[in-house]
Amino acid sequence: MIYESIYGSFNSNDEVKQNIKNYIRRENLLNSTEYTINDDLSIDVNGGLYLSNLNWTGRIPIRFGKIEGNVNIEGCNNLTNLKGFPTYVKGDIRINFNSKLESLEGCLIKETNGEFDCSKNKLTSLEFSPEKINGKFDCSKNELTSLEGGPNITKGMLCGYNELTNLIGSPEECLTLGLSGNKLTSLEGIPKKVNSIIMDSPYLYSIDYFPENYRDGGRFVVKNGPLSLIYNESNGVFGSVMGDYKMETARLMCSFRMFVKGTNKIKLKNLKYFYHYLNEELTERNLNMIKISYEIV
Repeated sequence: MIYESIYGSFNSNDEVKQNIKNYIRRENLLNSTEYTINDDLSIDVNGGLYLSNLNWTGRIPIRFGKIEGNVNIEGCNNLTNLKGFPTYVKGDIRINFNSKLESLEGCLIKETNGEFDCSKNKLTSLEFSPEKINGKFDCSKNELTSLEGGPNITKGMLCGYNELTNLIGSPEECLTLGLSGNKLTSLEGIPKKVNSIIMDSPYLYSIDYFPENYRDGGRFVVKNGPLSLIYNESNGVFGSVMGDYKMETARLMCSFRMFVKGTNKIKLKNLKYFYHYLNEELTERNLNMIKISYEIV
């Protein structure tokens, strides 16, 4: 293992520092970027850290400390965790296209200064994610079945194209939530505060949970799913492949209790009340479109 050969337990600190310098030079890791090897043998970099297509097995073989720029790790196809990852990053963090990366273990950062993008890996868990992300959090195109372990606060969260069936573990607060390409059957766990939600979900028949706080003018967009048949607010085209609702309208769908939880049934009486509240007529054509995916009760 590279890590053991560099940090061998019988080596003095001076020997380890020389091993680190030799490894960095041999692999051309930092090019001409200035760096410092600290007394704890971590490496501070006075600039960005760009690590690409390195044949690392398991972990990052040297330990990074402070990075005064962005961090990019991509194409390291034998990397399975993030042990050795920097403890501080001034800029954005992007960890992508690492075909065996299953865990964020080793990421000790609690709060980011910018974006945290860990999309397009093989992550099965968000454990070890930063708790607060002062930018967008992108965990899309992994193998996630749960959002547990993810950040508590983020400006935006993209978690599309995973295997999610609910939102348990989602952040307490985010601006935009992107959910396309999952297998959602429930919105349980939805953030307490979110401004806009975008998803396509052919398995989601009801709005069974809803945020406590949202911004006026925010959108609740459902593409290619049963909910898109209820009412199209953006252009009045019923039965469209896209249901584009104001957040307030989507909240009303939830509060009018028109959906029978856990089924594809919809209550006609409550549905009529919903349309009446919006000063709209529930026509026979509208009802026939809704019947494509719902059983009217």
